[in-house]
Amino acid sequence: MMKVSKRETILLVILFIMICGFLYYNFYFVNAMAEIDSLNAEVDTLNTQVRDAKQKAVAVDLLKKQVTDIQNEASVKLSKVISSIDQPDLLMMISNQLNGLSQESSISFAIDYQKLPSSRVTSVKVQFLTNYQSLKQILLRLNQAPYVNRVVIGTVETSSSMAGKTTGDNNLQASLSVEFFTRDNEPSGKDYPFMTGPYPNANLFPS
Repeated sequence: MMKVSKRETILLVILFIMICGFLYYNFYFVNAMAEIDSLNAEVDTLNTQVRDAKQKAVAVDLLKKQVTDIQNEASVKLSKVISSIDQPDLLMMISNQLNGLSQESSISFAIDYQKLPSSRVTSVKVQFLTNYQSLKQILLRLNQAPYVNRVVIGTVETSSSMAGKTTGDNNLQASLSVEFFTRDNEPSGKDYPFMTGPYPNANLFPS
């Protein structure tokens, strides 16, 4: 039997270790590193998806809040759009806007109205004596009125064209058209203290 020297034994051990290292590196370590890289890539992808999902959730919550705010704002504005032309109610409302700021006022409702999709516009002609500062206050009051309206100024005559028509400091004769927007055409049938029974007529005060 051939005797192996100590030096040869050491070389054989070193060779065995190198072969084992080679086999470990090529058949396990390389594959393990590739798998680790793949897992790290998946983790990065999942982290990106989680981050995107959180950002989308924040965006969705923000959009929900914006939608809620818009709905609340629309609800407030829609509540100021009357459901139908209620002439006594509008008459009292306009009279309240003129109260203390005008004299010799007259209010007349247009018989016809302008149709819009799912709504209509009814014009109310308002004439009165006033002065410049009071006219501005009246326009401001109408702008802040409880019902949505648009004021179209027809004519404003000054004292120079109104000989004998002025009353005190009220030296302006104003003629306005107040347009009210409604959601339907049916009278409301409300009760009023100056009437016996509900108001049934859609044109109680024709022009």
